[in-house]
Amino acid sequence: MTALMVLFLISVTVALFAVSSRDGRHDKEIQACMDDFKTNAAKYSDAKVDVENRSVNFGEKARFGIRSYELPFESASRLREFAPEVLRLADSNCGRKLFRRVVVEGYTSKDGTYLYNLDLSLKRAHSVVCALMEEPKQLEEMRLTDEQKRQVRNLFMVGGYSSNALKGTDEDSRRVELKLEFWALDEKEKSSKRNDANFNSTTALSEQDLGRCQLKLRADQ
Repeated sequence: MTALMVLFLISVTVALFAVSSRDGRHDKEIQACMDDFKTNAAKYSDAKVDVENRSVNFGEKARFGIRSYELPFESASRLREFAPEVLRLADSNCGRKLFRRVVVEGYTSKDGTYLYNLDLSLKRAHSVVCALMEEPKQLEEMRLTDEQKRQVRNLFMVGGYSSNALKGTDEDSRRVELKLEFWALDEKEKSSKRNDANFNSTTALSEQDLGRCQLKLRADQ
């Protein structure tokens, strides 16, 4: 009996070690993927890549006015310039294996009610998606190709976080960030199956974003 118990404990220990090793390798692969992304994104002085939190903060280039979800003209242009870098990450060797999606997260200051700020934060995230899909107003501005827009629709989704994750000032809190999500180790879905239910829901959100964009364009005309 004692011998069987020892064998059992050895088997459990080996199994746990194997799982831990796999987890470690997986985390290191994601870390390397994020390190490469940060290196490639360094040429964009406005974009601050947080490798540990897997996020991108654009500082004042993605800040909003009080109670506003209108993205300034220059900010929209800068976001369109940066978007292809995210798409290159998704299409890289590690991206095709590990990368899942981008969540555009909107935030607000602490002023206002919870529900008001929740709605406002969602509208701010929507405005970023709209900016990526818009045609530039000036010829020298960069525009996304039809293929890049298709990729945005498949990879980007929006999220509202109200006054969570407040920054040091109200101005810094009125912002959006990009959260980069990667597949968990044991998830059955892989990046080669980006048309599964989860990505269908992402596409549906993008359809809503496009609807909002169209309404905004008609209102501006």
